[in-house]
Amino acid sequence: MKMRFDFAEREELDMIHEATLDVLKNIGVNFHEEESIEIFKKHGAKVEGTTVFIEKELVEKALSTAPSQFEWMGRNSKVIIGDGTSVSVPCYGPIYRRMGDKIKDIVPQDYVDVTKLHETSKVLDVGNPNVMEPVAVPKEIRRSYQMATALKYHTKPVMGMVDGKEAAEMSIKMAQDFYDIHDHTPVVAGLINVMSPLGISTAMCEALITYARAGQPVVVAEGGFPGVTLPPSIAGTIVSNNAGILAGITLAQLVNPGTPVVYGLPAVSGDLRVISMAIGGAETPLFIYYAKEIANYYHLPVRAGGGLTDAKEVDYQAGKETALNLMATYGAGIDFIIHACGILDTYNTISFEKLVLDEETALAIKRQMKGFEVDEKHIMFKEIAKAGPGGSYINKRTPKIYREEFMLPKLANRETTQNWIKDGCKSVEELATDIVNERIEGYELPDLEEFQRKILEKNIPSGFNVD
Repeated sequence: MKMRFDFAEREELDMIHEATLDVLKNIGVNFHEEESIEIFKKHGAKVEGTTVFIEKELVEKALSTAPSQFEWMGRNSKVIIGDGTSVSVPCYGPIYRRMGDKIKDIVPQDYVDVTKLHETSKVLDVGNPNVMEPVAVPKEIRRSYQMATALKYHTKPVMGMVDGKEAAEMSIKMAQDFYDIHDHTPVVAGLINVMSPLGISTAMCEALITYARAGQPVVVAEGGFPGVTLPPSIAGTIVSNNAGILAGITLAQLVNPGTPVVYGLPAVSGDLRVISMAIGGAETPLFIYYAKEIANYYHLPVRAGGGLTDAKEVDYQAGKETALNLMATYGAGIDFIIHACGILDTYNTISFEKLVLDEETALAIKRQMKGFEVDEKHIMFKEIAKAGPGGSYINKRTPKIYREEFMLPKLANRETTQNWIKDGCKSVEELATDIVNERIEGYELPDLEEFQRKILEKNIPSGFNVD
């Protein structure tokens, strides 16, 4: 028995698609970069200033050349995007770390420690140099430091930088050199964020073109704020976002047909009372479910969801909002999940304790989604007969079938009150701190080839080379 999700009607998807084509053709999308505009002109698109008007034929041709799945290589492992497996990706871009009851700026030690947590995670499948903004590292070397640090500590695939052409080229070259892979094999994935409403910035256009020319995957995503940068309705938000996403995907395919792309709809709720996004809002799961349906409509892998919350600390609000969003994310079968674990404060803050708590939440949800077997072995009629009315099933050893069927979490408090008091009344956040410290202290750096050491020495200055 397994849980199944079936959210959108075909007629609704057709309406969204047709309205999107109308937006692309008659309203257009702003591309704030000259080469992007020239590429569209070359393929017959009408252009007025920075606004590109995209006909149905260009969109359909782009969708026909975009692959429905692709492999993404790491140092010692790979993931497949689009094969029905949910690939979990760390947070993206927090500028603060929540540590106990304090909020602090990010320092290099934080950056290294969180990367170790990612590599040792049983939930997170890839690494992300964008996991934090290490403001203590000078801007002129910050992006190369982030990329090199991610490569140093990870055997898993890693994302790349997208702050314009130079950062994109640096990320791709460093990953290719580090892995000694110099063809179009996907080794980094770039997140291209569309500006709401209907615009792609200079930096994002440059990065998209750079990644596409190198055959590297791009996640083309638009979120935004309903009622402020997007229409004040869910359907209107989806149409506007869909137009921006398809415009970016079309550009990627015009640059290099067959470029791996991920359809990204990380749209969230909002709160006009305080003019703020509400990523933990009740409507956010609706966008997650719909993202999967419309990506299926286009036969593309999808990015959405994650362990999203607006809570400022690891409290009831954080747990509730995160669990609701992760249930929608894994339940819908989202292919590419950024912000899977650790996010707080509407994307602004990361908590290492919440990261490991979110891992346990994700594992519990995955356990639910797995379902259970109903057959002669699992019905266990002989065992029922042996125990009889009023009998017991307790054995000296925990049965194998029990270990297979029931998840035993490390952090959930299931002790008796007396034992909990005896053990010091530790909160789950305090237990999570213990696990964070154990994993960081127990981390072992993967072996490095000499050429890899030289790449790291070049890009991680001695003053920021912490372990």
